[in-house]
Amino acid sequence: MTQSHDLAARFAIDHDFTGETLGKRYMLERRIGYGGTASIYAAKDLTTKATVAVKVLHPEHNQNQDIARRFTQEAQIAAQVRHPRLVRAHDLGCFMTLVGAETSEPRRYTVFELVKGRSIGKTLAESAMPWQRTVPIVLDLLSGLAALHARGVAHRDISPNNAMIEVQDGRERGRLLDLGYARMIEEDK
Repeated sequence: MTQSHDLAARFAIDHDFTGETLGKRYMLERRIGYGGTASIYAAKDLTTKATVAVKVLHPEHNQNQDIARRFTQEAQIAAQVRHPRLVRAHDLGCFMTLVGAETSEPRRYTVFELVKGRSIGKTLAESAMPWQRTVPIVLDLLSGLAALHARGVAHRDISPNNAMIEVQDGRERGRLLDLGYARMIEEDK
């Protein structure tokens, strides 16, 4: 879940929570990506011992109710709409963390399955992809998008940086990421 095309490309991220344990369960091992609102970490689930991806909201956005609502909604959609071409959310949490002797702030996070692969954006930055390679990946992504639409969800942020290529059973497969701008279609009426 790597994002570098949005606000983070314009603003420095001056915090890294690597080494922290969130919710007494998810130990953040290393940051693997970031965007304008959150950083993504490879983490160890201390209960199941599985490696997961944990998206942590940047602290400067904790008091912004619109961003916090979208962050929560992304996790809920990713947990409810199950499809092999979409990245699944497993957990959503928020807890207070000490900042100073007398102050604390919420730490909001979402736990996703960790997709081992590469963003299409990074792949395209190296070289063009031939159509024979591209078509099956695009069909995978469209399949995930159709699953969202069938549940009344518009993704609203399709880009090469929000899609990954992973290898499954010796075959490249596309996975659609980042539902941070997704919206329930009924809300637009």
